[in-house]
Amino acid sequence: MAHTDQEKADAIAIICRRMQQGEALKDICQTEGMPGYSTVLAWKANDEHFQELYARAREERADWLADELLTIADTETDSAKARNRIDARKWAAAKLNPKRYAERVDSTTTHEAGAGMAGLLAQLSNASVFPNAGKSDDDAST
Repeated sequence: MAHTDQEKADAIAIICRRMQQGEALKDICQTEGMPGYSTVLAWKANDEHFQELYARAREERADWLADELLTIADTETDSAKARNRIDARKWAAAKLNPKRYAERVDSTTTHEAGAGMAGLLAQLSNASVFPNAGKSDDDAST
């Protein structure tokens, strides 16, 4: 079914509003009177303005999901179910808005400045990474 420009604009407004309120696009498209999923994807592919609105709606959906985390933690009585629901929303929020919700990995290492290679090796030999470091072959076997 072909949509008029006004019908398309109205549908886009509804889609974006519902996404901002936490709904998934597939669920929105399954609602009676809404365009099909593939139709919405085609609109998005061919309409830069809709692409911008859609991107913003996804980011705001991530905020909605993040807001739900505390509600779930405070109200869900089954801790396993709560953990599952929270983890699912955290994952989705990180995918929808990675700049804001993705976990950051600290890839820096610490080492005392000025200790040089000898100091670094000394630190490593005291660590559990090398449990037999500093022991002779006879000591290591015991």
